[in-house]
Amino acid sequence: MGRLVIADKPKSRLEVIESNPRRRITPEEVEAGLSAERVVEVPVGGSPFSTYAVRQELFRRLRSTGGRPGINGADIKPKIPMDRRIWKTLEELTKTMEYENFHPTPGQLASIILSDGVTRFLANRRLGEKGINLRADRTDEIAQLVNATLYPTWRKYAEKLVGIGSELFGYAEIPITEKGASDARVVAMALLCRTISNLKGTTILVDAGRIIEARILARSCIENLIYVGALREEGDKFVKEMALDGLANRKALAEILLNRKPKDAEQKWEAPLRAFLRRHKSGQNVKKSLSPKGIARDTMVRDAYVFYAQLSGDSAHPTTDALSRYFVRTKESDRPERGLDMEPLPKATEQIETIKYACEAGLGVCVGVNEIVGGTAVAASIAQAMNEYETITLAQAGSTQVRVQK
Repeated sequence: MGRLVIADKPKSRLEVIESNPRRRITPEEVEAGLSAERVVEVPVGGSPFSTYAVRQELFRRLRSTGGRPGINGADIKPKIPMDRRIWKTLEELTKTMEYENFHPTPGQLASIILSDGVTRFLANRRLGEKGINLRADRTDEIAQLVNATLYPTWRKYAEKLVGIGSELFGYAEIPITEKGASDARVVAMALLCRTISNLKGTTILVDAGRIIEARILARSCIENLIYVGALREEGDKFVKEMALDGLANRKALAEILLNRKPKDAEQKWEAPLRAFLRRHKSGQNVKKSLSPKGIARDTMVRDAYVFYAQLSGDSAHPTTDALSRYFVRTKESDRPERGLDMEPLPKATEQIETIKYACEAGLGVCVGVNEIVGGTAVAASIAQAMNEYETITLAQAGSTQVRVQK
């Protein structure tokens, strides 16, 4: 047998001749040197659907070779230095994605996240190389341009999700059991119906310029997603919690009505209410326990509550943030004056943001419900919709990250 002979000589050692390391150049110094400034920047972070999307991509790319399933397409296993805290986070995220016989490893999850990050980095760099040259004082004009370009795309995507949800409703086969309407699969389908209705309403209201009302319905879509997340995790246990929560609400309403009625008048509805309260005495376990924040805390879609809270504060509730949109500044004379506007114009990007939130929640509901009912033939359409979602969000990120050259 021939021997492998290494013929080349060892390379000379690389030596650093500078005694002191040079100071790191800050982004602000680079910005000043290039005479550039930032106009619009999309914040880094996930969406209500991020965890679902990563989990489904993991499921799609994992393949079995007889032992532990590996990532399809991965042909090398390099060693990558990593902060211990980041690895711990990966381990925690991996646990939230486990499902029945699906048990990905932290390394496999890191592979998916790294692959997606490199793809986004290259796409954003190509957009930066196009040399967009716009003035810094045209921020709102840029936002309007982005809105006009991407809103029709999100609008069409919303219609596609409505179609997928309708197909899922038609394809799902749910046998009738002794649980009746308390079956987790039945409740999941009811949440799907509500989500599709809310999504339709959101698009109608956005088209009509009723952005506040549209955001309230988008908030309902996110709330549906939170409930589906809990239903997927806990099944019948969560259905029982929903039933107790509903009973607590009805009991509280009955007590309010009885306490506020005139004491000297007997109403027709009083006897039935008192009978209802006797059947559900205070000693029984009917304490209200459900809230979107509490429900989301232990689910895969826990981050969805952030968006739910945002829409609660700026649209659903009469908070100072929600009311501030009705205050306007006018310049009738030499000095600006404040006033109120009954029909305030929405911000340039609110149309896209609102319908995007509703679509993210709608897609998440379709994914969750499809899993809860045991899978359907619509799974392929859902996977295609997930890929399209990534494409649209990538295009949106590229359109709104603009560095302006003076």
